[in-house]
Amino acid sequence: MEFMNIWMLLGLLGVAVPILIHLLNRRSGRTIDWGAFRFLLTSMLRRRRRVLLEDALLMACRCLVIALLALALARPFIQPSSRVPWGVVMPAILIAIASFGASFAMWRFPVWRRRLVVLSLVLAGISAAAILFERHLNLSRFGRGAARDVVIVIDGSSSMTLAQGGESNFERARKEAEALVRDAPRGTAFGILLGGPVPVPLTPVPLSNRREIYAALDRLAPAQGTMRALPCLTAAAIMLDGGSNPAKQIIVIGDGQAEGWNADAPDRWKALATVLGQLPTRPPVIWRTLPLPASIRNMAVSAVAPTRDVIGTDREVGFRVTVVNSGTEAVTPREVRLRVEGKDLVNRSVGQLEPGTSHTLTFRHRFESAGALEVTATVLADDDLPADDSATAVVHVVKSLKVLVVDGNPDAPVRLDRASSYLALALRPETQKGILPPGNGKRATGNRERETGNADRAYLVAPEVVTAPSLAGRATLADVPYDPNAVVSNVAGSVALFCDCFRRFVRVTGWPLEEAVKAAALNQCRSLGIADRGEIAPGQAADLVLVDGDLAPCMTIVAGEVRWLRG
Repeated sequence: MEFMNIWMLLGLLGVAVPILIHLLNRRSGRTIDWGAFRFLLTSMLRRRRRVLLEDALLMACRCLVIALLALALARPFIQPSSRVPWGVVMPAILIAIASFGASFAMWRFPVWRRRLVVLSLVLAGISAAAILFERHLNLSRFGRGAARDVVIVIDGSSSMTLAQGGESNFERARKEAEALVRDAPRGTAFGILLGGPVPVPLTPVPLSNRREIYAALDRLAPAQGTMRALPCLTAAAIMLDGGSNPAKQIIVIGDGQAEGWNADAPDRWKALATVLGQLPTRPPVIWRTLPLPASIRNMAVSAVAPTRDVIGTDREVGFRVTVVNSGTEAVTPREVRLRVEGKDLVNRSVGQLEPGTSHTLTFRHRFESAGALEVTATVLADDDLPADDSATAVVHVVKSLKVLVVDGNPDAPVRLDRASSYLALALRPETQKGILPPGNGKRATGNRERETGNADRAYLVAPEVVTAPSLAGRATLADVPYDPNAVVSNVAGSVALFCDCFRRFVRVTGWPLEEAVKAAALNQCRSLGIADRGEIAPGQAADLVLVDGDLAPCMTIVAGEVRWLRG
């Protein structure tokens, strides 16, 4: 057993206070002759034992109250690797204190007094022996026969910079880490890891050189943001794996903020347990929680993420911004801003957020340029921790998404007999040039221009059709002049169902379903000059495919008749 505030154990001396008060108030009896006393003697003898028992229990309770208060202030904790049954030792200590106090209530009865004193001494001796034995075990693990690697993870989140009593928790954590290094036996190797949004190792592996460890602690600076517990513990396990000692241990010093712990991801915690289990010995993880101020006013941006994976310059993309109240007071933010390409998008719809609650907003923006661009979200709330009021995400914006379409049937007499032609039209309607017969191409172009009113519309997907024989003998596509982002083909052995391609297209690109249906049906029909198909409208052919919520076909209708129905 260890104590976080070991000097508070001096409060156990306060047990002597009720004992001294009892001894000082105890008065020696004086004999007075009183004739009527003989009538009360019988009643007093009957009540004598009950009165003594009440006095003994009262004295024991007074001593226990003071002892429990001193132990609570000392903040005891038990290491996971402890070999001593503290569920027995701690009650033995308390019974010894109670017996010692009750013995003074039995002062006029030497036999019972001696018995209680002996009982308290025996229990105290057993408890002291157990504590010393446990300390011997702990020290022996640091000895030459069982040296230890210890990784100290110091929470560098924004909340650790709050000042309390003229000193921040981050400085307290640094001092506690220095004390651990200073008091550890020789041969103990320490690694230092700064916890934050991304773990920062300050030592490559656990080191035994105290000078290098102190130098690493001197370089510590708050990382700001939120400490991500899972990545930090994983990095600590990797650092321990580089150590040479068989015994391992992880010590985390922080303020215990719930943000960043991924409590809703049990699979990731199981994966961490698997990583820790692969070490020579499974390391115990010790948490040291530093006290926070009683009242904290804090709003933070916890996440900035786009609504789809592929972002182009052809249309708007959404950004989900999540703000969370990680303090102890209810806060109403003034506004939330999203800065992108030098523009500020403002939302003032966030109401009052209670402690521990969050709110997600969606901003929409169409990028004008391609490349790696920063997107920064900021919440304005006048809180105590301005460092976590902003969060930045880097997104990759593309001007075009190159798709290589491999035609496995280039010898078809009519180009419309090729599946690659239909696919190219679906991906980008203006690719009809060079694919369709001249007459059909002009008519389709005219129809499309009349419908859209914009013949120069920008498209994200840029398909390039090549024949399968042109790729014969190539092991890779590294030397193909057209560097594609994706490859699709109708070559035998690489067939994919159209419904599967459509579903994946919607999920990956994030296109609205209505636009995706137009790309798969209406655009192709209009480009081919087919006027009676491609949409649901009066006068159109009743050729329909019904899909469910997962975009999987469930019914096919041809000319108004059900031809296929999923069972």
